[in-house]
Amino acid sequence: MTDTHPSLSLSAIEQSGPRGYIQPLFFFSLEKLTDVEQNDVVSHLATALALTKSAIPCLSAEMVPDIESQQNGRFVLKPNPEAGKMYEKDLRGGLFPFTYNALREQHFPTSALPQDVLCPVPIFPTQAPIPVFAAQMTLIDGGLILNICIMHLVADARAIYEILSIWAQNCRHLQNPDTTSPCEQLPLSVFEKTQFELGLDTPDDHPEYMVFGSPPAPPPAMLKPTFRTEVYRFTPESLVRLKEDLSAGLDRNEHISTNDAVCALIWRCVLAAQVDLDEVSPEAISLNTICVDGRSRCLSPLPENHIGCPMVYATPGVSVVQILAADSLPDVARTIRKAIAGTDEHYIASLVGFLQGNCIAPASFAGLMDTNVMISSWFRLPFYDINWDSRFGHGKFDRVRTVHEGFFNGSQVVMPRLPTGEMEVVIGLDQAKWDKTTMDQICHVLDRNNVFGVKRRSPGAWAIKSSWQLNNHLKPPETLQFPLLSLSFASRSSVAMHIETIPLDIGRRRQILFELNEPVTLSAEEYEEIKPWVSNWCK
Repeated sequence: MTDTHPSLSLSAIEQSGPRGYIQPLFFFSLEKLTDVEQNDVVSHLATALALTKSAIPCLSAEMVPDIESQQNGRFVLKPNPEAGKMYEKDLRGGLFPFTYNALREQHFPTSALPQDVLCPVPIFPTQAPIPVFAAQMTLIDGGLILNICIMHLVADARAIYEILSIWAQNCRHLQNPDTTSPCEQLPLSVFEKTQFELGLDTPDDHPEYMVFGSPPAPPPAMLKPTFRTEVYRFTPESLVRLKEDLSAGLDRNEHISTNDAVCALIWRCVLAAQVDLDEVSPEAISLNTICVDGRSRCLSPLPENHIGCPMVYATPGVSVVQILAADSLPDVARTIRKAIAGTDEHYIASLVGFLQGNCIAPASFAGLMDTNVMISSWFRLPFYDINWDSRFGHGKFDRVRTVHEGFFNGSQVVMPRLPTGEMEVVIGLDQAKWDKTTMDQICHVLDRNNVFGVKRRSPGAWAIKSSWQLNNHLKPPETLQFPLLSLSFASRSSVAMHIETIPLDIGRRRQILFELNEPVTLSAEEYEEIKPWVSNWCK
């Protein structure tokens, strides 16, 4: 291996990418295996990873400043056999607060998935050299949680899918060497990046980016340790209905995609939760940075299985007042479609030329967690089809998740399509926004747009009982049981979001969350503490 391998180069597009780790979680059921067999699975994964790192050299590399570059803030990748470590953590025997079965019954709520427990490195590294890749296998009672941390400017979601597919192939090879070949080397064309070095000499202006003299530090809002996520689920039928509703009034030569419709809805939901219209200028513009895969959009398209981060951004801008106005979503979806369509080969060539010598960041970053939004979609990537072999439960992931803290502050993520065809969306907000008012705003937007197939209600009648059916009434303190909840349009995983608003300590809230299948008995002190909260929601 030498430093000339193309996987160890970074294109101008990649150099402009997010300088933090992307940290997805992948869940395997191991309930039918003994403890010894579960330990063998961990060893199996580690051995297969070594083969995978041979095929993808950048996984065994570190990012260091490029002192020879004329462009400020550039990085180079230096191979290091010690980089790309796999960490192991054994939390069986009740050391993790939830069993695998409890997580599965609650649809793997992100509130039960803390970053500091499940990830070996923080999102934003603090000192060089920076490992490109790290992974952690966490054994809990009944299952395995696999986390990978990879620098986002080295790999986007598609690249992560390709890396995991190769890793899984090597797992199958170790299990059945006669039927599955190992993957220890890939064609160099998989890593080729010269297409993203051919820029226009006279590029267009790019107001969707901010230009800096040196690499910008993440905005303060992106470093706040209080960003939290919850998961919402859309049925296939609701996605069809949403697209139809937002396509109303389109001309014959116009169209929007399901992704456009979902992005418009997410944009409105997040803005409704984050923004107080009384405190925002009527002229305020909200920017929505939408991640776009550039593989097929450059002058010479990259192969679909290209491993890198050829990610560009569509950045539609709409006034805050318009986004939150009634019946504006069709227009918002059209604006999104126009912005995404504009990320064509000319745009990319212009952007590459614009990047030469400039340090940039998306203009929306400064306003994330305020008036701006960022959305990434993994929906079309078949993560749930990856076959790891029979040792891994049924051989495939049960679920793909983010940690509770999300991918990074301000990001909203459409998760991979579930085998049932359903869509999961990870909504992230500052923890202070996850209160009753925020729940009202988000549920109102979802309900008003009939996302979950609930009966349409007048604006004042939706309330929380449109998502919760309360089966009990308030009882005397000694016998009070928290109402057994069943959701009529939100997924059970979103129950976590509501439980987190109860004014109890976090450990008690999490205990309540995982006892939702049985009535929860509260002490007299707890009853008095949450009495106003329960009274509000039971009105």
